[in-house]
Amino acid sequence: MVVRIRFQKRVVLLRLCSPLRAPARSALWRRTLLAALCCIAVFAARAAAAEVSGRVFLDQNENGRFDAADAPLADCLISDAVRLVRTDRQGRYVLDAVADRGNVFVINPPGTWPSGAWWVHVVEGEGKQTADFVLRKAEQSEPFFFVQGTDMHIRPDAMPQYRQYLDHVNGLATPPAFVVHTGDLVIDALRATPPQAKMLFDLYEDATAGLQAPVRNVIGNHEHVAIALKSESPASEAGKAMYRRQFGPTSYAFRYGECHFIVLDGTTLDPTATNGYRDGLDSASAAWAVEYLRSVNQGEPVVVLIHQPLGQGPNVERLIDALAGKRLLLTLCGHGHNRTIGRFGGSPAIMGGAVSYAWHGLIPYPPDPWAYVLFRVENNQIDHVFLDWAHRRAIEVARPRWEETLGGAIVLEGTVSDLKGTLRRVVCQVAQQEAEAELSPAGPMKKRFQAQLNLADLADGAYDLTFTLEDERGAEEQRRPILVLNGKSEPFQAAGAAELKMRVSKPPGQPGKVLVNGQSVGTIPPADNSQELTFTLEPVTLGRLNSVAIRLADGDKLELSNLHIELAGSVRRDVRFAPRRPLPISAGRDGAPSTTFYVDLRYEGPRGR
Repeated sequence: MVVRIRFQKRVVLLRLCSPLRAPARSALWRRTLLAALCCIAVFAARAAAAEVSGRVFLDQNENGRFDAADAPLADCLISDAVRLVRTDRQGRYVLDAVADRGNVFVINPPGTWPSGAWWVHVVEGEGKQTADFVLRKAEQSEPFFFVQGTDMHIRPDAMPQYRQYLDHVNGLATPPAFVVHTGDLVIDALRATPPQAKMLFDLYEDATAGLQAPVRNVIGNHEHVAIALKSESPASEAGKAMYRRQFGPTSYAFRYGECHFIVLDGTTLDPTATNGYRDGLDSASAAWAVEYLRSVNQGEPVVVLIHQPLGQGPNVERLIDALAGKRLLLTLCGHGHNRTIGRFGGSPAIMGGAVSYAWHGLIPYPPDPWAYVLFRVENNQIDHVFLDWAHRRAIEVARPRWEETLGGAIVLEGTVSDLKGTLRRVVCQVAQQEAEAELSPAGPMKKRFQAQLNLADLADGAYDLTFTLEDERGAEEQRRPILVLNGKSEPFQAAGAAELKMRVSKPPGQPGKVLVNGQSVGTIPPADNSQELTFTLEPVTLGRLNSVAIRLADGDKLELSNLHIELAGSVRRDVRFAPRRPLPISAGRDGAPSTTFYVDLRYEGPRGR
């Protein structure tokens, strides 16, 4: 009996058996069927693989090709994000690459850096392919610096601000050895057609070429092409394929000094999910990381780079097990558009804010720098400072928290970036109250400041806290909004009725009461979906500063955003919160709200409008 099987234009003929007597037929069928299945598996594997071979060498004369002056690099790792092979004494390698992974890449040894392309795209169906990887010697002494930018969300109208970020990084007083962009490079390729996604990818690539330091990219959920459209797209264009063809592997590693930088894919494709994916370490990426970490010696420093935060699950457990005995220095991620410092695997885990904060849902600007992070590495110790491309220096305020209401005497504490130790003075001011801060070192890249101000004479309302930073280049002024409550009202006459508006994204289970300055103005009804609500406010109800409280049934909760008051064509908000950020509210035992909002109808700063 002959079975004809077709594999990508190949026809395989398998002779299974000839008719036999019944007692022998069953056993022989089982053996021949097993042989057939093994043969099928072999041909399927070959059909999905492409042989890639080449050489890795140090380009001594920098001509980009191997010649007698160059040194082959033995024992150098080559991978396709599935398996790893090492080069021989002549620097040669052969790898049966898995074609659907898309790439073959080199992992540069310490003291070297790619002189050209460090990855090649594997073209399925082209048979044997050749790829040489050219490295150069690179001094990698410590301390060294690197930048993490994340969530760029590139789109055409954001390019002037994105170029500000590029210029800021290029102008750092301590130039970075390299830059890592931890995902969401473009605005939304998952809802774009392949041609639209290609335009965004090209826009990002062309602009980012302006960085003077080398760039390594990490795939984010927004780089998965067309998966949220639920429409048929060519396999060569959809999902992760276009990213791999343009930006390289989604799982890889590179070295700088003794440190291993391991890049992982934090998105699992799932056609049944609403947007075509689930947040979570991809199983293939986890498997590759486990394989690579076998090559990492005990105690060697490791930095993990991924877009989504590493949470829980079997893939993450496999990664943690593989990291045991290694020196995990740091895990970096993005995705949340926030600045947070947590823990993973017993080491710090930093979410690096968002380069796009000014054009992607955080307008007006947040009070602290959310743009990007600069890291300093020395003796297996990592220091960091958050920076902001909109200012020469970045201020992080530890006290008071921006959600607080302030009154009377207050203490101001925080840090200011100071990469070269040239900061001379920090002066803090609210209205007519002014104080010079005391400065002290806070690590190698910033100074700590502390000052006291007395706000007791101020009427209730929103004010600007102004910082004046002086160095050898002159003075720079930065402002932060604060909310003052001293129990001192100020005369105010409203020019007609106003409207209180809000968007309720997660309605309460039972009606919630809305009170303005202690007076009920309506309710938030339960609903099956989000609501846009408007409440009329009579002039007699209004003052300069207006409290908006929401009372819920015992144990109930809701989520709202974009709460504001419209009066005479102007819009005013609570200066403590960004308008598009969701604000969760939960009721206490007596139904009291966990948050009361305050809207100053006279404040003219950008966060109040």
